[in-house]
Amino acid sequence: MGYRSDIGLALTQSAVQRMHQKLNTLDKNSEAFSVITDFIAYADKHYEDTDSGAEVYLWECVKWYEEFSDVSFIENLLAELDWKDFLFIRIGEDYDDTEVRGDFWDNPFALEINRGISIISACDNNGEC
Repeated sequence: MGYRSDIGLALTQSAVQRMHQKLNTLDKNSEAFSVITDFIAYADKHYEDTDSGAEVYLWECVKWYEEFSDVSFIENLLAELDWKDFLFIRIGEDYDDTEVRGDFWDNPFALEINRGISIISACDNNGEC
């Protein structure tokens, strides 16, 4: 079964270009290339800001193990990038398992961690309890 995480990744235009450069160095016939390109192409959500060239990816419920070629590719990319060029957020299954790296907080997608308290009211639709 394995431990699962949700991953958010915002990249500046220069980081996106670096990612594509790294992809172009891979053997196009390798299984790793297929796994990595599928992982990127089939993110649960992916948006591009046409004004800035920035991109954001969201993967939900993934096994984020560095021995996997897609995860290793992303981790190696992040290690090469300047912190101002990305924002990486990982939220694991455990309540206190969060990881944030990078400094691209002013991203056009408002990628962030939200935390709040909610309650389900026992009141009826008229607001009477």
